[in-house]
Parts: sequence; C-alpha cells; structure tokens
Amino acid sequence: MTGFKFGRKARLLTAVLASAAAWASLGAGTAAAATLQVCQPALTCTYSTITAAISQAAMDYTNDHSADVITVGPGVYKENLDINTPVTIEGLDGAGNTIIEPDLSTINAAPAFTLDSGALKNYPVVYADGPNGGTNVALENLTVDGLDDGGSVDQSFEGIAGYDTTLTVNGVHVIGISDGPPYGTQTSYGILDVNDGAEGAELQDAYITNSVVSDYQLNGIAVEGNSDTNVDIAGNTVVGDGPAPFGGSGIAVSDLSWETPTPPAGPVGTVANNDVTGNVCIAAGCGSDILSSDIAGDAAGIRLTNDGGVTVSGNDVSDNDIGLWSTTASGATTTISANTLEGNLYADVLAGYGASTISANTIGGPALTPKGDGVLVAGYHPDTTAANATITANTISGTDVAVEVAQGLPGPSPTPSVMIANNAISGNTQGIENNTTASVNAADNWFGCNGGPGTIGCDTITGTGASDVTTSPYLVLSTSALPSSITPGSTTTLLASIRQDSAGNSFPSGPFPSGVPVSFATTSGSTDAAATLVNGRATTTLSGTALGTATVTGTLDNQSATATVATANPVSAASSVAPATITVTVSVPAAVQPLIGFLSQSKLSLLSANPGSELSIVCVDGCSASVTGKIVLTLKHAKHRTLTLAPSQLTVAADGSSVYAVSLTSSQRNSLKHAVSATLTLSVSAKDDTTGKTITGSKSFSLTRS
Repeated sequence: MTGFKFGRKARLLTAVLASAAAWASLGAGTAAAATLQVCQPALTCTYSTITAAISQAAMDYTNDHSADVITVGPGVYKENLDINTPVTIEGLDGAGNTIIEPDLSTINAAPAFTLDSGALKNYPVVYADGPNGGTNVALENLTVDGLDDGGSVDQSFEGIAGYDTTLTVNGVHVIGISDGPPYGTQTSYGILDVNDGAEGAELQDAYITNSVVSDYQLNGIAVEGNSDTNVDIAGNTVVGDGPAPFGGSGIAVSDLSWETPTPPAGPVGTVANNDVTGNVCIAAGCGSDILSSDIAGDAAGIRLTNDGGVTVSGNDVSDNDIGLWSTTASGATTTISANTLEGNLYADVLAGYGASTISANTIGGPALTPKGDGVLVAGYHPDTTAANATITANTISGTDVAVEVAQGLPGPSPTPSVMIANNAISGNTQGIENNTTASVNAADNWFGCNGGPGTIGCDTITGTGASDVTTSPYLVLSTSALPSSITPGSTTTLLASIRQDSAGNSFPSGPFPSGVPVSFATTSGSTDAAATLVNGRATTTLSGTALGTATVTGTLDNQSATATVATANPVSAASSVAPATITVTVSVPAAVQPLIGFLSQSKLSLLSANPGSELSIVCVDGCSASVTGKIVLTLKHAKHRTLTLAPSQLTVAADGSSVYAVSLTSSQRNSLKHAVSATLTLSVSAKDDTTGKTITGSKSFSLTRS
C-alpha cells in the first residue's frame, strides 16, 4: 500500500484569490493579544510569515498571559516553526489550502530537541516547546508536508513534534514525513509528543483528533510519557507506507523506555474511532513467525508499550503486520473493545505482558496470505510479567487460529493466564491453540455447531497443551417463537439464541457476541431471512401463516435449530358459546397401580364405592381440541403428613382418554410404612392451548389398613 498526497500548489492560487476580499475586510493590524492574521504577500495582513506572528504571540503572553489565536490564510508557508508560547494556529480555508513545508536550507542547522541522553536528534517541521510551567499549543485545519525530504536531516524527522507541552492537533493533515524511496533511517514521525518533564515543566497531555497522517516512516502518531500523561487520540485516519523496508506503527502510545531500562508506566487515556491501515514491514527482522523472530521489527496498526491503562475502542484496523499490539504496565489494565480488526498479516490482536481485557471486537474477516492469528496471547523473554488476558464476547472468524496461547522465543517467559468466554469462534482453521502449560478456561463459547469443538461443523482445539483447554460446557443454538400460537393475520417473533450452553444453563444477560449473521426459514408464512446476533440473540418476525403448524428454522454457521408455530382460528366470545365439559376417565386402580404392591404390604386397601369413577374438567368458555396439563397424586395419612409425588405429564384428548404414570420414592414408602389410613387425591391442573385458560379438577379416595 502506498501513501497518498493531497492536491496542493495547483489549487492554491485560486484559493488565495478567492480569499482576498475576506482578508481585506479583516484589516491590517491587530490590537492587544487576540487574533493575529497571517497571509501571503498578495494580500494585506499584519504578518506574511507564521514565525513573525508566533514572536508577537510570545510577547503578548509575556505582557498579559493571554494566548493569542493566529489565523493563517491559504498558501504555502516554507517555515520551520518553533512555538514556545501558548497559542492556537489555525488555517482559515481548511487543511488542503493552508500548507506548511520545511525550509530545507535551515532545518538541519540544529536539532529542535534531543532524546535518549542526546543520542537521538529531532528535527520537526512544526515544533511546540514547553518552557517552565508548560505550554498549551493548538494546531487546527492545516497541512504539514515534509516533502519526503527526511534524508536531508541528521536523524529523526517529524511533521509535528511537541516536547513537554499540552499539544492539541485537530483537523490537520500530515504527509511526506519520510526519506522517500528507497528509504534510509526509519526514525521519522508524522506527529510526535514527548512528555518527560526534562525542561522543568509538568508532564503534559496530547489531544490528537480528526486528522489525517500518511507517508511517515516510523510512526504516524506517537505519544511518549508516563501515567501523568493523558492521551486522547480519536477520529484520525492513519495510512502507513507499507509494504516498506521498516517496521513502525500507525498509532503508538509508550512509556519513556529510551530514558531508563525500567521506565514507569506509560500514558493513560483513550485511542478511539481511528482508521489505521498499511503498516507492513518487509525488512530483515520482520517475519511471519512473530514468536521466534525479532518481533520489535514488525509493524503494527496500534501499538501500546507498557501503557498505564489505555482504552482502545471503536477503531477500524486492517492490513498491518499486527493489528493491535499491547503490553501493559504492572497494576494497570488495557481495555480493547468494540474494534474491527481484520486482514492483519500475523495477528489481529497481540496481547503481551500485563493485564488486558479484549471484548466485543470483530476479529478476522478477509485476510492477507497467509492468514494469521485472531488473538495471540504471549509473553516474551526477558519479560518478568505474565500476559494476563480476558477474552469475552468477540466474534472471531476467518483466521488461521482464533486464539493462540504461546510463549515467545528465545528464552523463558512467564506462563500466560487466559480466560476465554462467550465468544463466537467459528470458520477458523483452528479454534484455540495452546502451546503452553497453562490451564485455559474456554467454557461457554460458540464454536460453530451444537456438537462442541472438534465435531463436524465446529472449530478445533489444538497445540501441545490442548488437553489443558477446558471448553465444556459450550454455547449451543436454539430457536423459539414468542408466542408459539397465533391466529391468522397476526405475527410472532422468532428468536435464535446462543445464550444457553450444553449443560442446560441459560444466561439472561450478556455480554455475548454481536454482528454474526443468522438466517431464518419457515414452512408456512413469510419472514425476513437475514438477521444478525445482538448480544447473542437474533430476531425476526413471522407473519401470514396458514391454519396448522409451521416449522421455523434458525441457522447460525453450521448449525440449524427449529421450533413450531401453531395457527388456529380465534375462539368465539363466551356469550355465544355454551359451557363445555371434557370428562376425563380416571380408573383409580390403574392410576395407583404402582402403589398396589406397597399398599398390600402395608395392609392398606382402597375404599371407594366407585373405584372407576370419573374426574371431570370443566372449561367455562369452551375448550379447544386438546388440553395439556399435569396430574398430581397426593397421599395424606393419619399423622397428617402430606406427600406430593412428582407431577407426571397428562395429555387429555377430546374423547376424554388419558395417560398417567406415577411411582413412589423410597423415602415416601418409609413415610407410609406405619400409616393406619391415608387419603389419595388426584388433582388435575391443565391449560387450554388456545385460550390460555387454566382449568382444574380433583377427586379423593380413602385408604385404610385392612
């Protein structure tokens, strides 16, 4: 993938002339520290260079501590800006028309600042420098174009750099920050903000939003600091120059590792809603086997290094070596949620040392060749902190391995700790691969079918530690209709759900995966065939069914599940229907047949003038063709102890016939062993399937010891 350029000089003259009238109305001067106007010489402004306006803003701040606003008209400004005062610099006609380019005759005269004890020299086109007390610098609606002339500087080339300052960048385009093909050093950044307090300032923050960064050589957007540095990197488009002979990152948030071998935790904050792509390395040291190669050389879309607790959410990260690479400081947790990570060459998510929660992401999808891992959890020598990842409610498909648990080479590293639950893992070459001695809890995941991992249609469990992966119980698909009985012309809701598992557990709340496609079909009526899971459930509406029973089917991945929907004419109003009685013939000796042997041993016999008497069930407003319910046998003996046997299913047909069976437990037998007498009561509680009315009836019989 190549970077992209914005049309610049060919359109600038038109933009300049179109703005002439507006500039004339602004006036030629500036009052006290407020708005300073910069424009091309063809227009009448107080300042023709941004540098001159910055000098005035610095004097204004010294006099009254007010932060000026510098408005810059359309045109190309060849200046190396050194901003050492609080100020806002904004382009009036949008980023595409106000362009800052380096003055190559002076940019290499002296480095703007140095890092790593002076070993790394930095030469930015725009430099925001925080003197004592810190500086707030805002850049808006500008383009910074390095012209791919990074080879003309001594070491590190940046489009925008901030040092110990609160840097705000919004609506800015940064392009051409590299050596240009065939490339040389890889130390160039689109935007770099470093906060180490070396200039006596308080550690400052970085707010980089709604900007476009491309044609950089190392990192597109990078913030370095400790946990006192807050970052908000949001709404940006970052396009790498890969495949390229260097490894970098689209967005990088890191500690001050160049400052000390054991740096404190890095920045905190958010990286949200960015589009990051094209960070691919083809140099020596980059490679497909990221566990055994020099992983530091691989490129990443988003890379967090020893961060102090950053939330990464809502990003679209694709076509990089590694989509999102995280290592987290001790005591902190990195949150990775609701991102789309797909088509990344070696891994969509690499969770290194430290704690991370990885949830509700869409991972996998169309991939480069070969396909990589969805989530790779691995520690690396000489790390002393184990990787500790909690992976929940993600959709992972189309990868080589959905989740791989590994230990990096060369040398030992702590055994990772991994919990994998409530994910949709299907359509991968392998589901979970464990190549460590860690016990991996992977219960309650969906693997593509109801048979569980390794069965036909489900993803597999592999690796040297496969036996240490627990996957049972696993999520299963069910389909239901609510309600299951309707009348012609009405509708019912069809529900396909994976919020239950193979052990019969149901989960009323999530989180569960979303966005997975589900299809519905019916033998009668019509329904929308396509739906998607939302928190583990997909719904659609069934309508237009004919009288009778329809079979509805929900299909997810390689599994289908069915339910039935009965359609019947509505029952007439009670005023027009005479009361009806369904008579259920209950043959008492038959009903208590399982008791006879015990009763004879206990010398209890049945006393009834009519042992074949009938038990009637009355439907006040009339019954449908069938009634289903339960019948309960209760035994009450002389000691006033009542025993209720487990209810047995009763089906009552229209002709009044019934089927019933019951048995006594050993404890119930013991309770009656010395009874002198007892009462046998048969109670029926039934429900009319169409009207939903509950109907009951009962009959009692006396038993006495003979």
